Amino acid sequence: MGKSQSEGFVAHVVQIIVRERRRQGMSHERLAKTAGVHRSTVSRTESGAMSPTLRVLHAMATALHLRLSDVTTEAEKAVRRKAD
Repeated sequence: MGKSQSEGFVAHVVQIIVRERRRQGMSHERLAKTAGVHRSTVSRTESGAMSPTLRVLHAMATALHLRLSDVTTEAEKAVRRKAD
């Protein structure tokens, strides 16, 4: 996976997390508190202003009752479809 594909992968992971946060009606503040991260981390991750660490992604996914492995599998499939 090249650099642009890696960036696309992370963007897809974040999109999935944003989609689920919105579906659950959860605010940035509530997700941040539940995940144990700062609210600005959630906001900056979602806006693309920062690239989240694996720890942050795991904490956010867990707070949304998602398995990070499921999120990354979905993101990987999206990147592959886009590349084809």
